[in-house]
Amino acid sequence: MGKRLCLLIIYLISVQYTHAKSVGDITRVLFIGNSFTANYATPDIFDSLAEKAGIKVEVGSFLRLGKSIKYFRYNDTCFEKIRQEPWDYIVIQDMQSDYADSIGKFFPGTAENAMSFQDSIKKIWPCTRIIFVAGWEKRDGMPDKFPGDNTDRAIHRIMANHAWINAHVHNTLAPVGLAWMRILKSRPDLDPYNTLDNRHPSLIGAYLYANVIFTTVFRHSSTASKYNNIFTADDALAIRRIASNAVMDTLDYTKLNSISIRCTKVGAKWLAPKGFVSYQWYKNNIRIKGATGREIAVRATKDKYFVKARGGKGCLFQSFAE
Repeated sequence: MGKRLCLLIIYLISVQYTHAKSVGDITRVLFIGNSFTANYATPDIFDSLAEKAGIKVEVGSFLRLGKSIKYFRYNDTCFEKIRQEPWDYIVIQDMQSDYADSIGKFFPGTAENAMSFQDSIKKIWPCTRIIFVAGWEKRDGMPDKFPGDNTDRAIHRIMANHAWINAHVHNTLAPVGLAWMRILKSRPDLDPYNTLDNRHPSLIGAYLYANVIFTTVFRHSSTASKYNNIFTADDALAIRRIASNAVMDTLDYTKLNSISIRCTKVGAKWLAPKGFVSYQWYKNNIRIKGATGREIAVRATKDKYFVKARGGKGCLFQSFAE
């Protein structure tokens, strides 16, 4: 029994070490949320978007209707799911109504629960990137509490309050709320709201949400994916562009820069920063065999290149596809 236990410990250390030091092709993403994520299966849409873009992913979810981050923080089954894989990203969708009040004012315990939950995750997987969804709430906001309130004002408060908390927890935000506002203004025919309750997402809203997460995780436009649910090709492309632009236009707000590499173009080469343990370059989401150095020669084409690199502590960084 002692020998078996010793072998098990060696195996577990080996798995942890491999995850920390190598640059793998598979990106592991776990979604934690409630009905805002469960409606129309946003994680499944994200999975399909990645597959159609030629990206290898492993997608998991822990979704409980009507629950907030306080529930997830204390739920043993949730933590079993978290421990199941060395997730590269964990997407957390909290109860957005808890963020819809005045700036800096939250439902009691919201900030504390967010901080505690992310700290608990980091103790399990120190290199996991946590993405908080800065989303939306019911159509027309809260006019009973804020006279003259509307959808835009409510989403602005939600996004501002997420930023307030993120200044303390130092994670990444997914600007789903911004994409929500933009599609309502530019394409009112593509309604992200489920008209049955004007609060949950429609299929359009779920598709928009998944595309925002796609660009946040993979650092390039989801227009590279051809996955389409039931929309026309033009409508699907419009949704993907709105989602991707919402991410790329708000890098300071989301703090996506803090977990990303900025490469430099030098002549016909892309040059990655120094100081990483390992590098792996990709072209159009496909690993380039043997391209494991700091630089890579590129051709003057429409091909998109990016690099994944592991730091000295084993954490993964990725550049924007350019």
